[in-house]
Amino acid sequence: MAICDQLAEQVKFVAASPMHSVAAAISLRVRDGKRLITDGPFAETTEQLGGYYIIDVHNLDEAIAVASRLPPAKKGTVEIRPISDVSGRRNREKNPPGNVDSRSVQTTTR
Repeated sequence: MAICDQLAEQVKFVAASPMHSVAAAISLRVRDGKRLITDGPFAETTEQLGGYYIIDVHNLDEAIAVASRLPPAKKGTVEIRPISDVSGRRNREKNPPGNVDSRSVQTTTR
C-alpha cells in the first residue's frame, strides 16, 4: 500500500497486516490447566478487527495524523493505542524510559 511505503520512507513504518474474516477465528481460554477452544470470535459484535498497523511516531498527535490518512479510517473505525516495550532492549539514547515511541493503529469494520 502506498501509505506503508510513504511511512517506510519516513522511518515510521514498523508492520501492518490485514486480518482474515472472523469466520476463520477461534477463541482459546485456559481454565484449570485445560484448553477450551471455541470456533469464532471471542465476542458477538457488529465490529471486527480488520487489521493493524504499527507505526513509530513521537506523540499522539503524530499518530492521529498518520491514522487519519489510512484507508480504513474512511469506512470504519481506527483505534490508536500505545505499545508497551517489554523487550528490555530499548535504545535509551533515542527513547528514554517513559517515552511512548510506537503506537498500534487497529482498524475495525462493520
